[in-house]
Amino acid sequence: MDLARLQTFCKNTWAWITRHEQRKLRCDCRKLFSTGRPGSKFAATIEERHPRCLCEKVSVGHRSPSIVKSRELVDRLLTSPRDYDAATGEISQAPFEKVAKEGLSVCRARAPNSDVVALVTEALAGKPNEPPRQLHAVLQISVGEIRGMKEGEEPLFCVYDQTVPRKDPELPQVATHAGIFLRHFPAPRTANRNQLIKDLAGELRKKFEATRIDVANYRGGIFVEVNNRARLGM
Repeated sequence: MDLARLQTFCKNTWAWITRHEQRKLRCDCRKLFSTGRPGSKFAATIEERHPRCLCEKVSVGHRSPSIVKSRELVDRLLTSPRDYDAATGEISQAPFEKVAKEGLSVCRARAPNSDVVALVTEALAGKPNEPPRQLHAVLQISVGEIRGMKEGEEPLFCVYDQTVPRKDPELPQVATHAGIFLRHFPAPRTANRNQLIKDLAGELRKKFEATRIDVANYRGGIFVEVNNRARLGM
C-alpha cells in the first residue's frame, strides 16, 4: 500500500471510530438524562459518569433543537414567592443551590414564545389556598460566561440541552429548556463543604443578576397578561 492510500485508509478509519464513539456518547448521555425528574444527586451522578461536561458535546434533550452553544443566552425566570421576595426585592439563593443537586432550570433565549409561556404557566400554577404567584423579572446570561467560570483550570459548571417532564405528563416536554449543573465539587470531608457549594451557587447567582429584564420589557410584554390571568386564578 503506497503512502497516499495508507493516509486515506487511516483517515477513514479514524473518522469511523470518531462517529462510533460519538454515537455511543450520545446514547449514554441521553439515557442518563431521560430518567424522568432528576433527584438531588443528579449533578454528582453526571460528573461521575461523564466527567468534565462530556455530555455537552451531544444533544441530550427530547426533541431539542441542538446542543447549547456558548454564544447563546439563557434566561432564569423569577417568580414569587419561589425566587423573589416582592416586598424586599431580594432574589432568593435557594433555587440557585439546585445547581449542585437536580440542576438549575433555565430557558434558552432562542425559545419561541410558546415554550416560555408553557414554562411560566407551570411556574405560576399554585394551590387554591396560596397567594397568586407572579413572574417578576428575568435574569439573562450568556452560556459562555457560565462555562468560563473556573477554579484554576477546572470548569465549575456545565450547561446541557436538558428537557424535563411537564406537570401534566400528557403534554410534550419543552424542547428549549436547559439545565445548569455544578461539576467541580469540593473533595469529600472538606471542611465547610456544604457552605463552599452554596458559595459557588452564590457566585453563579451574581453572574445572572448582572442582567435583569423587567416583565414589561421581556418578549414584548406578553407576560403582563399571563400575570394578570394568574392573579385572577385563571
